[in-house]
Amino acid sequence: MDGISDEKLAAMAQKGDKAAMERVMKKYTPMAGAVARNFHVPGADYEDLNQEGMIGLYRAVMGFDENRQTRFSFFARLCVERQIHSAVKSALRGKHSPLKAYIELSEADLGASQEPVDLIINREDKAAMERVMAENLSELETKALLLFIKGFSYAEIGESLGYPRKTVDNALSRVRKKLKQGPRI
Repeated sequence: MDGISDEKLAAMAQKGDKAAMERVMKKYTPMAGAVARNFHVPGADYEDLNQEGMIGLYRAVMGFDENRQTRFSFFARLCVERQIHSAVKSALRGKHSPLKAYIELSEADLGASQEPVDLIINREDKAAMERVMAENLSELETKALLLFIKGFSYAEIGESLGYPRKTVDNALSRVRKKLKQGPRI
């Protein structure tokens, strides 16, 4: 793979070439770490921000369009900065703190997700929250909520789940209403 441009490697990685993905991720990991060092969140450490940077890098690889005449290095840095900036804003706002305390975000929860985002919680709390979600939320509402907590936009959630943005908006509105009313236990 020597001599292959980063743009071509990203295209290969999008098609499932694991070696290409590893090569791009390895090459740009130091850049993601450098960007993460420029941010600070009270209560979070560098590793948390670095992990957000790696998620941004993964999204850059998967979202890069080599036909747009943009260098991958520029696009990757932009994606990493946006991911970290979004995480910092969300953390400072405390937007998802009550939900993050109870829901594990993992590949098992999202089925086909490939993003490496996990929160570790007490197994009893996780089981209780899963039971409450199963009893109170539809499958679409649950999936949309889990993706929303991970920071996906309504459009990204809709694309991921195969629904229009408005359907996602309606599902998350129902979730908010149900959360305000409290669970039926």
